[in-house]
Amino acid sequence: MARLKEKIMKRDVFGICLSKSMLSERLGDTFTHIRVYRGNALNNEMQLIYSYPQMSGKEVLSTMKGSGCRKVLWRAEFCCPSMK
Repeated sequence: MARLKEKIMKRDVFGICLSKSMLSERLGDTFTHIRVYRGNALNNEMQLIYSYPQMSGKEVLSTMKGSGCRKVLWRAEFCCPSMK
């Protein structure tokens, strides 16, 4: 029987940490309450610059690559794993 490989998603006070490497492994998963912050996370002075209600991992990754935003934090509240 094949063993399911589960990866722990990193989370901070802003939510699930979304990175290009993590998303590339979760293209079929659905993420909700996606937010993009700019600012200084060390002192919690973050400004919300974008928010999306729901996107697949593939859509988040594409948006992340096409946004041109540098030095921002991408976060999600929930992840619904793909059944594939």
